[in-house]
Amino acid sequence: MEHPNAKIPNNIMAYEVVVFTCGKLNQFVREGICTYESILLWLSHLPIMCNPEKAKINHEMLCSMMETAEQKVIGPGGI
Repeated sequence: MEHPNAKIPNNIMAYEVVVFTCGKLNQFVREGICTYESILLWLSHLPIMCNPEKAKINHEMLCSMMETAEQKVIGPGGI
């Protein structure tokens, strides 16, 4: 996601799939890789623009995560 060429036209669809997958991992994996920092990384790459279906799902994932108010979502000090 951080590669300088990630958002060029030839790569944008793959980039958005990676951003979407990062969101899915953050939503469903409770231990290990998914932390407050990984959620911030995911958020920094939103919104998804080229795939409206995945954009809608990402929005729903974000809303769902915010509703849970888990520490990994709201951060160590809360909102």
